[in-house]
Amino acid sequence: MLTLLLLVCAYALKMLLLWQLCRTELRDPHAFSLLAGLTAGMLLISAGCVDINVVMAEVFWWISCAAHSLVVIVLISGYFCEIYGGERHLSWLVPSSFIAPICMALIPLGAGPLGYTQVAWMSWGVGAFFFVVLYPLIFLRVAFVLPR
Repeated sequence: MLTLLLLVCAYALKMLLLWQLCRTELRDPHAFSLLAGLTAGMLLISAGCVDINVVMAEVFWWISCAAHSLVVIVLISGYFCEIYGGERHLSWLVPSSFIAPICMALIPLGAGPLGYTQVAWMSWGVGAFFFVVLYPLIFLRVAFVLPR
């Protein structure tokens, strides 16, 4: 948990000091998956803390749930808007860019023990939906598109 918190603090410091670099990183769907991995790790740690301290786990779960949901919204809206540049080609579809949407299914790990069953079912449904929708796109890219 301490390592993840150090990574989150280091990334926040990077955002404060090197905003232009972070801005270009946030506009790249491949580099953006690092942020999705951090929030997914926060979700897993908050689910593991439920047995240790319920209040700390609940606060950490809400923070990580909000952060992960924001990452998913930005990532998915970037697929459909002009955030990632004008040309869309299947070569930018890589499995790492789908970490955030599919990891929405991790939210119920902490939501169930904390008593948020509606949030758990909603986020699991979003994760399952994106898995069913995005898995064929990954297969299509791997099977038929040459790397650039």
